[in-house]
Amino acid sequence: MLRTNVDNWKSLQVAPIQIETFAISERNGDAVLGFPDDYARNQGLASLELKKDGVPVGVRRLDSIEINGAGIMKLDVEGHEAAALSGAESLLAEGRIRDILFEEHGSYPARSHKILLEHRYTVFRVTGSIWRPLLLPPEAPPRRTFLPPTYPPCYLATADPSRARARFASWGWSALTARLCRNEGAYKKTHPVPVKQSSDAISSVRSGEINSK
Repeated sequence: MLRTNVDNWKSLQVAPIQIETFAISERNGDAVLGFPDDYARNQGLASLELKKDGVPVGVRRLDSIEINGAGIMKLDVEGHEAAALSGAESLLAEGRIRDILFEEHGSYPARSHKILLEHRYTVFRVTGSIWRPLLLPPEAPPRRTFLPPTYPPCYLATADPSRARARFASWGWSALTARLCRNEGAYKKTHPVPVKQSSDAISSVRSGEINSK
């Protein structure tokens, strides 16, 4: 499914995507990617936090991967967020990732929040209304009453909070379409990404997967 989607996205003029088949953690080595009881219903719930009924996988620190700079990193690792961020000490300390969008099952401030705050990131809670996505203080309750209550809270950690507030100020929702990508390209010409050595790198991390330029 992922490889099919990546092939389809090539026509949208997004940044190049490279698929790597290993998991992200605080160390390099091996681990077990465990499956919860309801995995058949939702195959996005596999996690390194589950120690039974799983498969062996290789794990790597984000710092061990060649990432010169990233505009945004999407982190969705089912409870393994703090471990993944612990393996990105150099990336965070040097400010090479501008925005980090991530889920956190624990209450604020959880360990993942504290790691990011220690590296001078500003943390927002990302939620939404019918009209648009919203940036709220990290301790704020959700406002997305149209989504199931079992959805874990989503957060944005950013090295550029002014830019984040500006991007969330517009009304309405956008989907990843060819038209949006053309508009995004025009935006980047007047709003360069303030990261070191790279202006257009994208990293997206899921359970056992990392896509990076």
